[in-house]
Amino acid sequence: MVKLLFQNQLVIFALLVTIAAATFVESQSICNINMDELVSCRPFVTKGTTVKKPVSKLCCSGMAKADWGCLCQLKKNNMLSPYNVDFSLCEKMPSLCGLTTPFQC
Repeated sequence: MVKLLFQNQLVIFALLVTIAAATFVESQSICNINMDELVSCRPFVTKGTTVKKPVSKLCCSGMAKADWGCLCQLKKNNMLSPYNVDFSLCEKMPSLCGLTTPFQC
């Protein structure tokens, strides 16, 4: 009986940890852009891209609320290179999204 109670508590604990981890991953963001928005922008900012299609609404919603100072710090510290991101393409994103936000580092 004690063993069964312990197993039930262990299952409940594991379930709570899984839910907490999923919530954490879902809420992650970089420079105020959430992961879904970042992923939707990736085809447009990858080095050597030939993507010509319109930028997605999801990507543009991320660009609209982006912390530009934070993005400039990523550029300055060369933090995007391992991800094959061309920062000159990132700088074009606001205009591709029809945003008036000036983006110069």
